[in-house]
Amino acid sequence: MSNKQVKNTSPTRERASAPGVRASVTIEAAFAVPLFMFAVLSLIFLIEIQSIRGYIHAAGSDAAKQAAESTAVLPVLNTIQLKSDLVNLIGEERIERSILNGGTSAISCWKSYWIPGTEEINVVIEYKIKIPVPLLKSPSVKLKDEFKVSAWNGYQKDRKGNEDGQIVYITEKGTVWHSDE
Repeated sequence: MSNKQVKNTSPTRERASAPGVRASVTIEAAFAVPLFMFAVLSLIFLIEIQSIRGYIHAAGSDAAKQAAESTAVLPVLNTIQLKSDLVNLIGEERIERSILNGGTSAISCWKSYWIPGTEEINVVIEYKIKIPVPLLKSPSVKLKDEFKVSAWNGYQKDRKGNEDGQIVYITEKGTVWHSDE
């Protein structure tokens, strides 16, 4: 008998990976898949944050315009009505299923104020967003949206470009009619 070794050429015994490296694909997948899932979930979370911020800003602007109209009748800013209008414009169901920490109770308009001499309403909307981190106490982030709205008083100052005081009427069909002609 010879000392020749017989090499097994069976296809089931051949290795597809590099020699000396065992389970490298499995280890890479064990790191890559959770990191990919974390990145996707983080992106979804950031999109939801921007979505709720957009809803609150748009609804806050509309609610502030309604408050500006009501201050023309009664010269008091009702922050409870401001919050109620804001919640109604967004939709209570949308707020309750959002990432706001506490739903509608997370929104506060208490720092909004109106200064009668300046005819401006300063709207301050504060709210908390919960961060989905699996901890014992879920952390939250405070956000604030702040803007000014001019109170409507029925009077408009003279606009530039109409310095001669001429009144121009525009009809339904778009034709122009001057009062002095």
